[in-house]
Amino acid sequence: MFPKRLKGLVSALGALLSGFIFLALVNGPEGAADQLLTLTIVAAAIGFAQAKPKLAYLPVMLALLVVQWPLAAPDDSIAAALAGRSQGLVLAAEKAAAAGQVDAAEGLLDRAVRANPRYGKAKATAAALHLAMGQTDKAYELASAALKDYERPIFTIARTRPDGAKNVALFVAGKAAAQFGYYDDALVRLTQAALADPVNGLIHWELAGIFAKDGLWKEAADAYERVIAAAGSVDRTTVAQAYRLRGEALARMGRVDDALASLQTSLARNPDDALARLDVGAIKLAQGRVNEAMGDLRVARDKLLANGDPAAEQAEQLLDRAYQFIYEGYKTKGRSLLASRDYQGAVQWLKRAIALAPPSDRAELDLSLAQAYWNLDRLEEAIASYREAAATDPRNPRTRHSLGWALGAIGQFKEAEAEVKAAITMYASGAPELPSAHSLLGVIYELTGRGEAARAEYLMALSLDPSDVRARANLDRVVRAAQVIGTSGE
Repeated sequence: MFPKRLKGLVSALGALLSGFIFLALVNGPEGAADQLLTLTIVAAAIGFAQAKPKLAYLPVMLALLVVQWPLAAPDDSIAAALAGRSQGLVLAAEKAAAAGQVDAAEGLLDRAVRANPRYGKAKATAAALHLAMGQTDKAYELASAALKDYERPIFTIARTRPDGAKNVALFVAGKAAAQFGYYDDALVRLTQAALADPVNGLIHWELAGIFAKDGLWKEAADAYERVIAAAGSVDRTTVAQAYRLRGEALARMGRVDDALASLQTSLARNPDDALARLDVGAIKLAQGRVNEAMGDLRVARDKLLANGDPAAEQAEQLLDRAYQFIYEGYKTKGRSLLASRDYQGAVQWLKRAIALAPPSDRAELDLSLAQAYWNLDRLEEAIASYREAAATDPRNPRTRHSLGWALGAIGQFKEAEAEVKAAITMYASGAPELPSAHSLLGVIYELTGRGEAARAEYLMALSLDPSDVRARANLDRVVRAAQVIGTSGE
């Protein structure tokens, strides 16, 4: 009897050792250890059967039951007992988390994982909790461990059964990986999650973010479209943002009209979204709808500034572009009308341009406006514009020269002389306007009875430009007048 029992025991131990070695080769030492209880029961049944063949029925059936029980339903009471009541602990943790008792939920999930180290749902749920708490590293670690549990062979007492928690683990691992910058890993995990749960908008939301980061705008737009289609699985704010981000992706693809429609839908759902308003303004500006764009951009800028959002700077830059666009149009129109001698129209458009002009352009525009006024015989307004030009750019000899000419034309010779002299000192040597400035000063001297001084200025003008016909005529006139006076004196 004893040798027979000993033989059975040796046989059982041999079966146990052989099975463990085989599993270790297939699944690694950890996988073999995970199934050690199953192997032990099977080996004991083999040994008992060899020792007492007539009574082997019950242990063999028990062994078969142990081998098959992992295929039982998730709520199997025997399985729950063997798993250390992990499932009950997870359910309790979920209730605690829903009630806002985060610390209690964390403790229950920790107990669930310790009670059954191979229970993937416990790890997946804990991973989701840690991700919500901002503990990305812990979430990634637990989610990755949960996925390993789901990938283990089925013949194990503590194995994890397929359930919705696997998708939770995929989602958490993917989202955490993206936050760490492991985008390839994130894309794989989230794609797997999306295939398993195609109507989960949150999964598509994370995928869209990865596509957008990589500049895959079509894929991003399609993913945001799936978020919108799965509106029931996400909150209203996320749907509105999906419309906005889809619009941005479409705009980058050149589908401007579709982009604008998506952005306007986003605004209809969330009128306070300053970023959507900013995007709408940018697209309208690109379409040439400048006045509409400026209205949207102003609203966006003000809201972004109030929120301390750095995007306010972008809104300000776009507004500057809009102003510049309008300004260039006004300026071009005004100068065109001035050249075509439509002085009344020129005044209207030049005044609009001046209201938007940068300081560097103001003086030139004031001179053009003054010219238009002068030709309309609105002399006071012309002089005011000439003065404005000189005040805006007092070191510009051309503005001082023009003001001197206008003042001289209305008989204000003293001021005119001062302005023209100032212009002459400011002109660079060889400046093409310098001869005419000397000639103008000569006219002022002549009109105020200073013939010799006028003669000197005309000579200076001719020395600088011998082809100056007007200076030559002025000089001849002064010389003849001097000769007449000289003859009369004799």
